[in-house]
Amino acid sequence: MKKTNYILKNQSTINVSFWASNYIQNQAHTEKLKNIADTLDGIIDDLSKYGWYINANFSINFILELANYVKQKNAKELENEIIKYYKHNIDGIRKNLLIKYNDRQILLEEAFNAHKREMYFSSTILFLSQADGLCDGNFFLLAKNKKKLKTFLNQKQSPDVVNIVLGKESAIDSWTGHKQKYFSDLNRHDIMHGYCFDFGNEVNSFKALSLLCFMSDFIDSYNKFEKYK
Repeated sequence: MKKTNYILKNQSTINVSFWASNYIQNQAHTEKLKNIADTLDGIIDDLSKYGWYINANFSINFILELANYVKQKNAKELENEIIKYYKHNIDGIRKNLLIKYNDRQILLEEAFNAHKREMYFSSTILFLSQADGLCDGNFFLLAKNKKKLKTFLNQKQSPDVVNIVLGKESAIDSWTGHKQKYFSDLNRHDIMHGYCFDFGNEVNSFKALSLLCFMSDFIDSYNKFEKYK
Protein backbone atom coordinates (compact mmCIF):
# COMPACT_ATOMS: atom_id res chain seq x y z
CA MET A 1 0.00 0.00 0.00
CA LYS A 2 2.91 2.38 0.74
CA LYS A 3 4.23 1.92 -2.80
CA THR A 4 0.75 2.43 -4.22
CA ASN A 5 0.36 5.72 -2.36
CA TYR A 6 3.84 6.78 -3.41
CA ILE A 7 3.06 6.13 -7.07
CA LEU A 8 -0.23 8.01 -6.91
CA LYS A 9 1.39 11.03 -5.22
CA ASN A 10 4.51 11.21 -7.40
CA GLN A 11 3.37 10.74 -10.97
CA SER A 12 5.31 13.82 -12.07
CA THR A 13 8.67 12.21 -11.27
CA ILE A 14 8.00 8.47 -11.54
CA ASN A 15 9.08 7.05 -14.87
CA VAL A 16 7.58 4.08 -16.66
CA SER A 17 10.42 1.79 -15.62
CA PHE A 18 9.73 2.40 -11.91
CA TRP A 19 6.00 2.05 -12.54
CA ALA A 20 6.37 -1.31 -14.27
CA SER A 21 8.79 -2.74 -11.74
CA ASN A 22 6.36 -2.06 -8.91
CA TYR A 23 3.05 -2.60 -10.68
CA ILE A 24 3.82 -6.10 -11.94
CA GLN A 25 4.82 -7.44 -8.54
CA ASN A 26 1.71 -6.18 -6.74
CA GLN A 27 -0.90 -8.91 -6.92
CA ALA A 28 -3.62 -6.78 -5.36
CA HIS A 29 -3.65 -3.71 -7.59
CA THR A 30 -5.88 -0.94 -6.39
CA GLU A 31 -8.61 0.28 -8.71
CA LYS A 32 -6.76 3.57 -9.13
CA LEU A 33 -3.59 1.82 -10.27
CA LYS A 34 -5.56 -0.33 -12.70
CA ASN A 35 -7.21 2.76 -14.12
CA ILE A 36 -3.83 4.43 -14.59
CA ALA A 37 -2.48 1.29 -16.28
CA ASP A 38 -5.43 1.13 -18.68
CA THR A 39 -5.14 4.84 -19.40
CA LEU A 40 -1.41 4.57 -20.13
CA ASP A 41 -1.93 1.63 -22.48
CA GLY A 42 -4.51 3.63 -24.44
CA ILE A 43 -2.32 6.72 -24.64
CA ILE A 44 0.73 4.76 -25.78
CA ASP A 45 -1.36 3.12 -28.48
CA ASP A 46 -2.66 6.54 -29.61
CA LEU A 47 0.87 7.94 -29.77
CA SER A 48 1.88 5.19 -32.22
CA LYS A 49 -0.77 6.49 -34.63
CA TYR A 50 1.27 9.70 -34.74
CA GLY A 51 4.47 7.71 -35.27
CA TRP A 52 5.76 8.18 -31.71
CA TYR A 53 6.68 5.62 -29.05
CA ILE A 54 7.51 6.07 -25.38
CA ASN A 55 10.59 4.85 -23.58
CA ALA A 56 11.04 3.66 -20.02
CA ASN A 57 12.27 7.03 -18.79
CA PHE A 58 9.15 8.97 -19.74
CA SER A 59 7.41 10.12 -16.56
CA ILE A 60 3.76 9.22 -16.14
CA ASN A 61 2.88 12.90 -16.04
CA PHE A 62 4.74 13.53 -19.29
CA ILE A 63 2.74 10.78 -20.98
CA LEU A 64 -0.49 12.27 -19.65
CA GLU A 65 0.57 15.68 -20.99
CA LEU A 66 1.19 14.16 -24.40
CA ALA A 67 -2.28 12.63 -24.22
CA ASN A 68 -3.77 16.12 -24.08
CA TYR A 69 -2.13 17.01 -27.41
CA VAL A 70 -3.45 13.79 -28.91
CA LYS A 71 -6.93 14.57 -27.62
CA GLN A 72 -6.70 18.03 -29.20
CA LYS A 73 -5.27 16.48 -32.39
CA ASN A 74 -2.41 18.93 -32.00
CA ALA A 75 0.29 16.99 -33.81
CA LYS A 76 2.70 19.93 -33.89
CA GLU A 77 2.82 20.51 -30.13
CA LEU A 78 3.01 16.75 -29.58
CA GLU A 79 5.97 16.65 -31.94
CA ASN A 80 7.65 19.65 -30.27
CA GLU A 81 7.43 18.19 -26.76
CA ILE A 82 8.75 14.76 -27.71
CA ILE A 83 11.57 16.19 -29.83
CA LYS A 84 12.53 18.46 -26.94
CA TYR A 85 12.78 15.38 -24.72
CA TYR A 86 14.93 13.44 -27.19
CA LYS A 87 17.24 16.37 -27.89
CA HIS A 88 17.85 16.77 -24.18
CA ASN A 89 18.43 13.05 -23.59
CA ILE A 90 19.99 11.79 -26.81
CA ASP A 91 23.51 11.45 -25.40
CA GLY A 92 22.30 9.23 -22.55
CA ILE A 93 20.11 7.20 -24.91
CA ARG A 94 23.04 6.69 -27.24
CA LYS A 95 25.32 5.58 -24.42
CA ASN A 96 22.77 3.12 -23.01
CA LEU A 97 22.02 1.52 -26.38
CA LEU A 98 25.71 1.14 -27.22
CA ILE A 99 26.36 -0.56 -23.89
CA LYS A 100 23.29 -2.76 -24.13
CA TYR A 101 23.88 -3.97 -27.69
CA ASN A 102 27.58 -4.55 -28.08
CA ASP A 103 27.02 -6.61 -31.24
CA ARG A 104 25.19 -3.69 -32.85
CA GLN A 105 27.63 -0.96 -31.82
CA ILE A 106 28.98 -0.13 -35.28
CA LEU A 107 25.49 0.23 -36.76
CA LEU A 108 24.19 2.23 -33.83
CA GLU A 109 27.23 4.52 -33.83
CA GLU A 110 26.69 5.21 -37.52
CA ALA A 111 22.98 5.89 -36.96
CA PHE A 112 23.61 8.40 -34.17
CA ASN A 113 26.49 10.03 -36.07
CA ALA A 114 24.30 10.38 -39.15
CA HIS A 115 21.58 11.98 -37.05
CA LYS A 116 24.06 14.42 -35.51
CA ARG A 117 25.33 15.37 -38.97
CA GLU A 118 21.74 15.90 -40.15
CA MET A 119 21.99 12.94 -42.55
CA TYR A 120 18.43 12.03 -41.69
CA PHE A 121 17.75 9.69 -44.61
CA SER A 122 20.53 7.45 -43.30
CA SER A 123 19.75 7.75 -39.58
CA THR A 124 16.03 7.06 -40.10
CA ILE A 125 16.65 3.88 -42.08
CA LEU A 126 19.31 2.66 -39.64
CA PHE A 127 17.14 3.25 -36.56
CA LEU A 128 14.23 1.44 -38.22
CA SER A 129 16.38 -1.52 -39.22
CA GLN A 130 17.77 -1.91 -35.70
CA ALA A 131 14.28 -1.72 -34.21
CA ASP A 132 13.21 -4.52 -36.54
CA GLY A 133 16.31 -6.46 -35.55
CA LEU A 134 15.22 -6.43 -31.91
CA CYS A 135 12.12 -8.32 -33.08
CA ASP A 136 14.22 -10.85 -34.99
CA GLY A 137 13.15 -9.20 -38.24
CA ASN A 138 9.45 -9.84 -37.62
CA PHE A 139 8.15 -6.35 -36.90
CA PHE A 140 7.27 -5.34 -40.44
CA LEU A 141 5.77 -8.70 -41.47
CA LEU A 142 2.05 -8.00 -41.68
CA ALA A 143 0.90 -11.32 -43.16
CA LYS A 144 -1.82 -13.19 -41.27
CA ASN A 145 -2.39 -10.31 -38.86
CA LYS A 146 1.27 -10.15 -37.81
CA LYS A 147 1.32 -13.81 -36.83
CA LYS A 148 5.12 -14.14 -36.84
CA LEU A 149 5.58 -11.02 -34.72
CA LYS A 150 2.93 -12.13 -32.23
CA THR A 151 4.58 -15.55 -31.96
CA PHE A 152 7.88 -13.84 -31.22
CA LEU A 153 6.36 -11.47 -28.65
CA ASN A 154 4.47 -14.27 -26.92
CA GLN A 155 7.81 -15.93 -26.18
CA LYS A 156 8.90 -12.84 -24.27
CA GLN A 157 7.84 -11.55 -20.86
CA SER A 158 6.57 -8.13 -21.78
CA PRO A 159 3.91 -5.70 -20.54
CA ASP A 160 0.51 -5.95 -22.24
CA VAL A 161 1.16 -2.62 -23.94
CA VAL A 162 3.85 -4.21 -26.12
CA ASN A 163 1.31 -6.52 -27.74
CA ILE A 164 -1.31 -3.76 -27.79
CA VAL A 165 0.96 -1.37 -29.69
CA LEU A 166 3.16 -3.65 -31.79
CA GLY A 167 0.68 -6.44 -32.45
CA LYS A 168 -1.45 -4.46 -34.87
CA GLU A 169 -0.92 -2.20 -37.84
CA SER A 170 -0.06 1.42 -37.13
CA ALA A 171 1.41 4.44 -38.91
CA ILE A 172 4.94 3.07 -39.16
CA ASP A 173 4.07 -0.30 -40.70
CA SER A 174 0.75 0.24 -42.48
CA TRP A 175 0.15 -0.67 -46.07
CA THR A 176 0.38 2.32 -48.41
CA GLY A 177 -3.38 2.32 -48.94
CA HIS A 178 -4.03 2.59 -45.19
CA LYS A 179 -1.81 5.60 -44.46
CA GLN A 180 -4.68 8.06 -44.45
CA LYS A 181 -5.91 6.52 -41.19
CA TYR A 182 -2.86 7.78 -39.33
CA PHE A 183 -1.15 11.07 -38.50
CA SER A 184 2.45 10.41 -39.49
CA ASP A 185 4.38 10.50 -42.76
CA LEU A 186 6.94 7.96 -41.55
CA ASN A 187 6.10 4.63 -43.16
CA ARG A 188 8.65 1.88 -43.47
CA HIS A 189 7.02 0.26 -46.53
CA ASP A 190 7.13 3.47 -48.56
CA ILE A 191 10.71 4.18 -47.50
CA MET A 192 12.20 0.75 -48.15
CA HIS A 193 10.39 0.27 -51.46
CA GLY A 194 11.36 3.69 -52.77
CA TYR A 195 7.91 5.27 -52.84
CA CYS A 196 8.83 8.10 -50.48
CA PHE A 197 11.56 10.62 -51.33
CA ASP A 198 11.20 13.24 -48.60
CA PHE A 199 11.39 11.28 -45.33
CA GLY A 200 14.88 12.53 -44.48
CA ASN A 201 14.16 15.02 -41.71
CA GLU A 202 14.82 15.40 -38.01
CA VAL A 203 11.27 14.50 -36.99
CA ASN A 204 11.29 11.14 -38.76
CA SER A 205 14.75 10.31 -37.47
CA PHE A 206 13.55 10.90 -33.91
CA LYS A 207 10.38 8.89 -34.55
CA ALA A 208 12.47 5.96 -35.74
CA LEU A 209 14.69 6.32 -32.68
CA SER A 210 11.62 6.36 -30.42
CA LEU A 211 10.50 3.03 -31.91
CA LEU A 212 13.95 1.56 -31.26
CA CYS A 213 13.88 2.80 -27.65
CA PHE A 214 10.38 1.40 -27.06
CA MET A 215 11.41 -2.04 -28.24
CA SER A 216 14.68 -1.95 -26.32
CA ASP A 217 13.00 -0.89 -23.08
CA PHE A 218 9.83 -2.99 -23.09
CA ILE A 219 10.21 -6.22 -25.06
CA ASP A 220 10.95 -8.91 -22.48
CA SER A 221 11.11 -6.18 -19.85
CA TYR A 222 9.50 -8.23 -17.08
CA ASN A 223 12.75 -10.20 -16.96
CA LYS A 224 14.62 -6.92 -16.58
CA PHE A 225 12.42 -5.91 -13.63
CA GLU A 226 13.05 -9.13 -11.65
CA LYS A 227 15.67 -7.32 -9.55
CA TYR A 228 12.98 -5.09 -8.06
CA LYS A 229 10.98 -7.99 -6.63
